[in-house]
Amino acid sequence: MKDIPCIDFALLANGTFNEDEFEEEKKICQNIVSAFAEIGFVYLKNHGIPRKLIENIHKVGQEFFSLPEEEKLKYEKDLEVMQGYVAIDREFLMCFHRLHISKDIHELRESFDASNPNGDFPSEVKDLKKVIANVMEEGVKFSNKLLRCLEVGLELPNGTLMDKHENPFSSLNGTLLRILHYPPIPENAKDGLIRCGAHTDYGTFTLLFQDDIGGLEVKRRDGKWINDDPIPDTILVNVGDLLQMWTAGRLLATVSKLVNT
Repeated sequence: MKDIPCIDFALLANGTFNEDEFEEEKKICQNIVSAFAEIGFVYLKNHGIPRKLIENIHKVGQEFFSLPEEEKLKYEKDLEVMQGYVAIDREFLMCFHRLHISKDIHELRESFDASNPNGDFPSEVKDLKKVIANVMEEGVKFSNKLLRCLEVGLELPNGTLMDKHENPFSSLNGTLLRILHYPPIPENAKDGLIRCGAHTDYGTFTLLFQDDIGGLEVKRRDGKWINDDPIPDTILVNVGDLLQMWTAGRLLATVSKLVNT
């Protein structure tokens, strides 16, 4: 069983499918589908999203999470609007019912979620709204190319998947951008304190822009947990529950977790 493969996406990132290069493009699509079928994850290099933009989203995220807690809580996410701050110990991704794990678990993680570029953003971080809007725009462009790639790799008619993903980052679509922060775990931490428990992602797929710290582990088909070692200048993409359902289990929404480092 292979670990997470890394595939060059340049040919697809730099344009649309064309007849002159279609066989080579088709091979890339088939390789991505194979990776999703084997382990549910793939690294994509030469993806076309500017490095500076990714650096900027990490930078404004650090600025926001460095704010005092009372300032961050001014932008706390509520149940009606999928946008805002999620404080530590307010969200649990652990699949308790599926993995038979004790519920006496606390996840040391905070996030800022954005579902609409015109939504409410913290005024304390000057460029946060602008940077998030730019990342959303580039992410949608990339996602559309990946959706078309999956259509080719799965031998589906043009538009089968893309037509299901219209109006991203709006009230008509559940797409979400999350900036995540995992604070250091205290030396005297209570039992059951973790970063992110074992879970699968909902939706079609997740685009993960990692830093160089690592800590992500992925559960293979054979039950073995493998370490994800971040590869610079790549996007780590993983299958979500919806895509697994749409493909009748051919593509895997693989269980992953973030271990304490």
